[in-house]
Amino acid sequence: MRSSGFPSVDPTRGVAIAWAASAGLLAIAGDSLPVAMAGVLLIPVLAWAPGALLVATGRFFESHSARMAAALAISPLLTALPWAALRMIGLSSGAAARIILTLIALTAITIAARPGRSEPLPPRGLQWSEAWPALLWGAVVAALLLANPALAPRSDGWFHAGVVLQVAERSLPPEDPYFAGLPLLYFWGTHAWSALMLSIAPSLSVWVPLIAANVAAAAALPLAVAALARALGASTTQAAFASVLILVGWSPLGWLQVAGRAISGEVRGWAELQRLIDAGVDPMLVMLASGQLHASMAFQGDKSLVLTPFAMGLALFVLGLVVAIEPSRGARRVASFTVIAAAALFTHTVVGYALVLCMGAWAAWSLLGALRGQPGASEACRALLIAVPIALLLLAPYLASITAGKQSQLAFALDGVSLRTLGLGTGVFLAGAVLWWSRSRPGTHPILIAVSLFLALGLTTRLSENNQSKFFSLLAVTLAAPAALGLHAWATAATGRARLARAALLGGLLLPTPALAMWAFAAEHGQAAGSWHVPSAEAKDTFEWARANTGPTTLFADVGGARELFTITGRSVLWGGPDGERDWGHAPHALELRRRTVRALCAGEPLDAESIDLLATLARPVVVVSRRSHPQTARVRELATAGQSGYRVLREGPELMLASFEVLR
Repeated sequence: MRSSGFPSVDPTRGVAIAWAASAGLLAIAGDSLPVAMAGVLLIPVLAWAPGALLVATGRFFESHSARMAAALAISPLLTALPWAALRMIGLSSGAAARIILTLIALTAITIAARPGRSEPLPPRGLQWSEAWPALLWGAVVAALLLANPALAPRSDGWFHAGVVLQVAERSLPPEDPYFAGLPLLYFWGTHAWSALMLSIAPSLSVWVPLIAANVAAAAALPLAVAALARALGASTTQAAFASVLILVGWSPLGWLQVAGRAISGEVRGWAELQRLIDAGVDPMLVMLASGQLHASMAFQGDKSLVLTPFAMGLALFVLGLVVAIEPSRGARRVASFTVIAAAALFTHTVVGYALVLCMGAWAAWSLLGALRGQPGASEACRALLIAVPIALLLLAPYLASITAGKQSQLAFALDGVSLRTLGLGTGVFLAGAVLWWSRSRPGTHPILIAVSLFLALGLTTRLSENNQSKFFSLLAVTLAAPAALGLHAWATAATGRARLARAALLGGLLLPTPALAMWAFAAEHGQAAGSWHVPSAEAKDTFEWARANTGPTTLFADVGGARELFTITGRSVLWGGPDGERDWGHAPHALELRRRTVRALCAGEPLDAESIDLLATLARPVVVVSRRSHPQTARVRELATAGQSGYRVLREGPELMLASFEVLR
């Protein structure tokens, strides 16, 4: 064949050069680039490039799906952890960000200069017939979050945006934006990644990196499940089915609740269905997951469409299973275990600790196998016993900062709701896995150990807000690949019309619930009382003014709307309301004191001695919010206008007034 006259270019080398060029440009001119250009460059450079470079040089994983998932899942660790460390030793956020970008560029240049010494970068070699569900789902999540402005701040999205602004503008480790002066007892690794992006391009909206992280997680989880299926011997078609099953296999009977209402309710038929959709996504999810621990058990997509790091944590756990099952050996296996465990601990500590527990149990099982003379067992045990301590030591300062002082977050109980969640929420995964295991599958003890752990934790523990439901989510992602293999074998074992009937039965069982959930997501516009509501033009202008005209350490006292306040201002509130009190495990007295202080400040009442001591200890500027929608704050407006009792007007509008406050001695 005649040459075209152009030199051949190794794809790995070409991609590495592209990463280097993009990272170098951002390091030099990130904050002066047009916003759209900065965002387009930043997302792949920070969300994929570091992980892809490490996967290529370290030759992690056999499956290309696993490599692509890992590139997305470990990039936040590789970029945000060193950025946070540089911040803690005194560097500014911008200087630390440029160091990270420079390191990415130098690494890419090194790979480009040594082609052939590394594995191909994802997605070269990726089986598109296997990866299409992940790529399609990532595109759907991106389209929904970008097209519907009510979805990003929905649920706890507004809180996570506030944390990102805290991390971007304040010292690390961050304080809890709900409760000024108290540490954030919540994993903030992915928030640091989002803050890193903002430190390079400050003009970007805070929602851009949060949405980018969720889109990456939406693609990473199905890819990881497909990789686990391939590790279990699946074909590309079976692997694709596994990645579809993890998205649609939840609460298969949930749609019957909606059908029952449409058949027997006061309003029936299409009118009733339309009424349910018009109520918003949260009431729909509650109905689809009726009788279970949490509305999120209705649909895996909810974990991708709420701006939290849990979906990426699930992907990392599945990648840990892939490492345990794939036949890699030696230093490569140790490095894979270490990086995946560290990334899980950094991204979502519930998932991270669950993975560490599983790794400890796998090590014990391997040790027993080594004593019985099983080939490879001794090496597997050694790899795990090296990787776990390294990951824990690497993350020790971070883990200590989000754990020290946590109270009353774990209890033990066995109740019917957990049992119903197991059956109604994860029943398809259990049934499919039983079908697969009934064919006698050796060498899958990592999966069996994980299943045993999550059954025990899900059925016997109780976390705040019923967050033990997360153990059932972990159970489902653990079982998704074997369940897909079992269901696929069952559906294809028949012939002719019987095969069509089995396929139709599966489709009729699995598709209606996610279809209803997706319809509700598309129709969501902040209808529910507890949803984020777009602030009024006055509130938006007032809080943007506060962001521009107050220092980052300023704290706000507001009994009426801390959500939009600290999300727009990036400042902490002294008390964030009862929703925040139940979550992170702060000392009850510290919360009660802040609640009492804010209520007195916003009512214009004298502070007691303990409240005065609190403000003196914090030693930070205080701004009190008076809202006409909260008549109890009217006294503040009167006092500030008159310049009495330590209140002074900062900004006044028809509905909102901001007043500084100083304790008068």
